[in-house]
Amino acid sequence: MGRQQNLKELVGSNLKCEPNSFVYHLHEKHFFHHDLFDDFCEQVQAEIEAGVSNHLNGMIFKLHDFIAICLGAHKDPEDGYQISNLSHSDAIELRNDLSELIFSYLEATTLIKTK
Repeated sequence: MGRQQNLKELVGSNLKCEPNSFVYHLHEKHFFHHDLFDDFCEQVQAEIEAGVSNHLNGMIFKLHDFIAICLGAHKDPEDGYQISNLSHSDAIELRNDLSELIFSYLEATTLIKTK
């Protein structure tokens, strides 16, 4: 199975919130699964380093958006959503790191340009 197919399947399983996906643990179990998050980030980084195509842009952006919302809502006192194993400062740092990675991915696919 090719690198991009692996990433597509990983992103797809998260968008569907399939059991044992990162988003499943985050949304359904209120648990930040660091290993699954790292796997996702490593797959995206490998795609950047290998020379990405824009085939997965929409899916990856949608996943980023959902994760960023969950991390942002984590410590909102008006929101009942809480992640059991993540501090507010860690949530903000992870959200920022994820945004930077996804920005790099989108920039590498020429969807956006900063220079």
